[in-house]
Amino acid sequence: MTIDISPPARLSKLGRSALIYAVEHGWRVFPLHSTDDAGMCSCGNAACGGPGKHPRTVRGCLDASADASQIRTWWERWPDANVGIATGAGLAVIDIDPRHGGVEVRRGDGRARGEARKALRAREVHVVVEHHLVVAHHGEIDTAFGQ
Repeated sequence: MTIDISPPARLSKLGRSALIYAVEHGWRVFPLHSTDDAGMCSCGNAACGGPGKHPRTVRGCLDASADASQIRTWWERWPDANVGIATGAGLAVIDIDPRHGGVEVRRGDGRARGEARKALRAREVHVVVEHHLVVAHHGEIDTAFGQ
């Protein structure tokens, strides 16, 4: 069975990305708030603690879906929504935080790279987005790495 992921013309680039994550990778996605040119969050809270990084839906990651129809509905409603990806069940996202030495891991510092590899026990790195690794894994991940 082939699922048509060809986006309607009205689906934004972010919406198309969400569809690809879901349909091609099987990742469950959900819409996040976005920011304007001034960095203000679309939630409307001037004191927002996570502009563009928190869910637009009531249940957040619990609403995550890989259903193309649901994803189209969300991104037609919120075309500028950032894409959240639900983790767990074999998918992890590791934040390589440059404020805490994460750049050393990314650049391949021998010691740090070895520690990261040992901590991950990962099978495959799917995507590197800015300072984040999206990893398909089998088994457990040591979440205390770098602390």
